[in-house]
Amino acid sequence: MPTDITKLALEWYNSGTYPYWWGTFGQKPAAALLSQKKGQYPKQYRDIQSLDGYTGAIGKYPAVFDCVGFIRALCLYHPARNPLGTIAFKDYGKKNATDSQFMDIGADMARALWGGKNPISAIPEPTPAKPVAVFMNGHIGLYIGTHQGKKRVIEATPPKLAMSELLNRNASLGRPGTSRWEGWAYVPQKWIAWADSYFGTTSAPARETPAQGPAETRERVYAVQPGDSWWKIAAEQMGGGAKYEALAAYNGKKITSLIRPGDIIKIPGM
Repeated sequence: MPTDITKLALEWYNSGTYPYWWGTFGQKPAAALLSQKKGQYPKQYRDIQSLDGYTGAIGKYPAVFDCVGFIRALCLYHPARNPLGTIAFKDYGKKNATDSQFMDIGADMARALWGGKNPISAIPEPTPAKPVAVFMNGHIGLYIGTHQGKKRVIEATPPKLAMSELLNRNASLGRPGTSRWEGWAYVPQKWIAWADSYFGTTSAPARETPAQGPAETRERVYAVQPGDSWWKIAAEQMGGGAKYEALAAYNGKKITSLIRPGDIIKIPGM
């Protein structure tokens, strides 16, 4: 089952400080990343100073986001394969070149593609299967529902990841002005299923079972990584490299069949 990104967003917000850097989606702040993004967005990096200044974030905070990048990071995240601070698309584009760009959009494009003009007065409560994004001109946030007695949004906004009130945004952020959330849309299934479909389940391991025997695990999927072989995958995912022939056969392949980074293979339940 895909990660509950609404719950994950609240966990990230509560666990640390995440500065706002234009063009980022969960990478660790570093000098090379800063140089790259300043080249891509010179005006934004000149006009907007992040928490402690951009250079002050280097080596101090676990990750940085912009507004769409925050939503992307929630969907790309996998605790083992794509952890916060090193989030990347990996070799996903090699699996399906047309999909490698499907998250590379801005807030206004996301609003247009997702149908983000639904009235805020009719916003639904988010569920694990249907997280809800909210929009205003040039900006996006994740609606987390009623929290501490008020409807709230978590958003990446200068200078850092913040929680605002759905119906009282600027005042709740301690800012002047009257900007407000203008519409909502469900985050597409293709986004929230990304990590599951590419890396396998992101769920926590099952609890230990009673002593009479081990729990059965269901079939899962695994994305082939650079350097993988049938033997290596069987050793890491099935408890023994000698099971490589069974793994290949389970996927309708032979052990001589080539596998490439980004290929999705099935891991049988144990």
